[in-house]
Amino acid sequence: VAMLAVAAVSVPPLERRIREWHSSRELFTVELARDPVRYWARQMLGEMLATDGSYSEEEAELLRARRDALTTHYRIDVALCYVYLNENRLDAAVSSCRLALAEFPVDPRAWVNLANAYLLEGHDDDALAAATNASRYKPHYAEAAYIRAAALHGLGRDDEARAAVNEALQYDPAHARARR
Repeated sequence: VAMLAVAAVSVPPLERRIREWHSSRELFTVELARDPVRYWARQMLGEMLATDGSYSEEEAELLRARRDALTTHYRIDVALCYVYLNENRLDAAVSSCRLALAEFPVDPRAWVNLANAYLLEGHDDDALAAATNASRYKPHYAEAAYIRAAALHGLGRDDEARAAVNEALQYDPAHARARR
């Protein structure tokens, strides 16, 4: 009978947690309501907003996460770099990527975001170097190979650029930009 009483008391919190875990977005929103300083929940919520294209909302969440974090967190800066890149705020993108790489220099996503920002700025040499670093830390990275190809093309090294496009397609045959 005592076991049943414990089970009866535990059901409502369990049901509440099941509802909270219905979606990741709901879970992180609930976690932030409980403790607004949970930087990791803000970071994850911000990254989810980016996948929906809500870059200004994501930026606000990520900046709050950076403010609330007790230490630096390179993932926040990588996510901010992605936001700034998609908003064509290239100086801010480069700055955020550099902050992330200063803390964690082996993050291939940060390197590929930095390469993309350099490419959009017209700094093909820097884009090539950053994309090469991304490939070093994540071999068979189609996006890094594609950005390398674009940088090589910008440098007039078209034979190498074609080889890099083929490499990107070898890694990901559905890579949309490489297929063009």
